[in-house]
Amino acid sequence: MYKLMMSQRMTSLLSALVALGILGLGVTARPTADPTRDRTDALESDLRFQIEMSWRHDGRTRAMREEELDRTLAAWEASPQTGPDRQLLEKWLRGAIVGTLPGESGKFPPTPTFSELPVEPAKPAAAAKPAAKLETQPPGPTPAGELAEAAEPMTALEPKVVAPPAASPRDVELKPGQAYTPPKAKEFRITPRAPRSEQAAKRVETTPAEMAPVPSASAPQQEATAPPQRVIAAKPVEVPPQSPPSQAENVEGAAQGMNQSADISPPKSTPPEKKPTAAPVVVAPPTPPTNQTTPEAAPPGNPVAKVAPPAGDVEATPTTVVAEHDAPTPPVLAAPAPPVMVNLVELNAQIRGYHEGLDEIDAQVIAKPGQLTEGEVALLVGKLEQLAAQHEFVRLYYDGLSKSERRFVAAPRSMAESIALVEQQRAALAAEEEDFLTALEGAVAADELAERLKTLAAEAQAGD
Repeated sequence: MYKLMMSQRMTSLLSALVALGILGLGVTARPTADPTRDRTDALESDLRFQIEMSWRHDGRTRAMREEELDRTLAAWEASPQTGPDRQLLEKWLRGAIVGTLPGESGKFPPTPTFSELPVEPAKPAAAAKPAAKLETQPPGPTPAGELAEAAEPMTALEPKVVAPPAASPRDVELKPGQAYTPPKAKEFRITPRAPRSEQAAKRVETTPAEMAPVPSASAPQQEATAPPQRVIAAKPVEVPPQSPPSQAENVEGAAQGMNQSADISPPKSTPPEKKPTAAPVVVAPPTPPTNQTTPEAAPPGNPVAKVAPPAGDVEATPTTVVAEHDAPTPPVLAAPAPPVMVNLVELNAQIRGYHEGLDEIDAQVIAKPGQLTEGEVALLVGKLEQLAAQHEFVRLYYDGLSKSERRFVAAPRSMAESIALVEQQRAALAAEEEDFLTALEGAVAADELAERLKTLAAEAQAGD
């Protein structure tokens, strides 16, 4: 109880000192902008701080005092904020701050009455002007002239082009007093063109039977889905000169032409047909490389390069299919495996921890020679087994280091000495037999510890 009272007194004293310090700073501070406004804001801030410190354990009273402060500030904001009003507000804030100090009543002075804003007299509402009346004329008869003007449509004035008088040509001789009369313009009749289908039909009807369409030597159109094709160039074919037609063939041809001239008009002269001197270029799709040497051995469904011999008894020169040979790709060499980098700092830390474990076991055995119990010896054997696994781990990485790297890493120590110390303690513990019952109970545990230590010694000897 005494301590609680002392803490409350100290808190009140500190609050008073803080309030006085704030008041002193507020009074001695040099105003920079508006001293009156800054002073009012400082007093408000001090009062809020005092409310928070004085009633920090009494939330209800603190809320009431903050509400009173907000009500006074609202009344101040609604006032014209003249000089006397500001003095009233500062006086009220100082009184409220004094009321919050220790030993005071804790009540705030009543809210001051500030002056009211002047009310402007209401201006009389301006009388609404009556709406202008629309002058309407009663319907009556309209003059005929107005109707005619209204009925005429508004059209754009177009300039009239006056043709100049026809000039008489110089080569026409005119008599005195005779006017020149220009000749009439010629009339041109335009015949509508027939559709293409009808023109083609007429062209077919008027084409003589002898005029057969000459097939073009262009390459066949490839389908959009066809595989990529390669061009195969064939060897030129030699065409032997043909003998001129005999006299009998000429007579038969003349008679045949006279018979056909009665029905079909002779066509216009056409240029003589030129025979190709070389085989056309044929496009063929790529085929897998096989032992085929002629295009006839290709599988069905693919357009193979076939060269048709020209008209006449001319032997066609055999062609061969040019097969594409892919260049041998160089063997891809596997990328060499990245070298294994050992973190020497981490390895040093692991070895240091391993050595600290061995030192801890040695210190525990040397500190209590011949005084360890069977349970303590069993714990030491368990720690040795854990250190054996850690020794195998760090030894594996240490053996993989180079000579230059081993200069910065300490070599892991052997466990043989620590195992020997623990084995001595176990043997001394087994030699001390207090009574017959104790020897029978601890025989099984002693044998197990001996086997575990023996295994650890063998592993340590093999690792070294």
